[in-house]
Amino acid sequence: MDDLLMNEVKFLLAALMFVALVTGIGALIDDWMYPVRVVQSGNHEPLFILLGLVLGFTMRTKSDEDSISALICAIGMALFALLVGGVETTGAGSAPVGFVLATAFFTCMLGTVIFLLRALRARVRHEKADGSSNDQ
Repeated sequence: MDDLLMNEVKFLLAALMFVALVTGIGALIDDWMYPVRVVQSGNHEPLFILLGLVLGFTMRTKSDEDSISALICAIGMALFALLVGGVETTGAGSAPVGFVLATAFFTCMLGTVIFLLRALRARVRHEKADGSSNDQ
């Protein structure tokens, strides 16, 4: 299997496991709107700041695919956080919509973190290669 396709499958499995974890927590506390309230709580603003700093660090070159993918996922994460913020948590009909939007938020959040870690790893490898070629 192609490495890119395998990485995408691994990412989708990680996102599915994380969504299952959050849904499982909601089921344990008998609150199916728990994932929506996690996103609506607004406690993720420090995460946005941290992601912005790391994106600024990794996006030195505009051709790095992992940094660009992380940026796209971060934009999606911010967009879905805004959309989930407007979901009414008391209505029975809003539960499926809120759950889908919260799932999209968590998927974008995981994508951002995974792509940032890949971009950082590529950057460290590139700097090591430049350092070893300069030593000779």
